[in-house]
Amino acid sequence: MANELLDAIEAGIKHGSPPPKPRKQTDPAKRLDFASQKRMGRLRDWRAAAAKKAGVTTLAILPNYAMFEVARERPRDLQELEATPGVGRSRTEKWGTEILKLVR
Repeated sequence: MANELLDAIEAGIKHGSPPPKPRKQTDPAKRLDFASQKRMGRLRDWRAAAAKKAGVTTLAILPNYAMFEVARERPRDLQELEATPGVGRSRTEKWGTEILKLVR
C-alpha cells in the first residue's frame, strides 16, 4: 500500500489543496452583541475562578449554554436567573448574587 499512498500524495501535491469546507450559517438569534460578549467574558472568567475554588469543572458551575443565555438575556433578579435554562434553583442559591453583579 506504500506505493498507492505515495501516488495519492503526489496527486494531491500536483492538483493543489482540497477546496475549503463550506461554512455553516449561524442563526442571527444566537449571536451576541458587543455588550453581551463583554458579559460573556466576565462570566467565563468568574466561572473559571469559581470552579478552581470549588474544585469542580467549569460546567458544574455554569454550563456553556446557560452562560450564553445569561449573557444574552441579562436577568434582572434572582427569579429571572433561576428561570434561565441551565441555571435553576441550586446554582441561583449558590452563585446568583455574584452572577447578577457580573451581568449588570
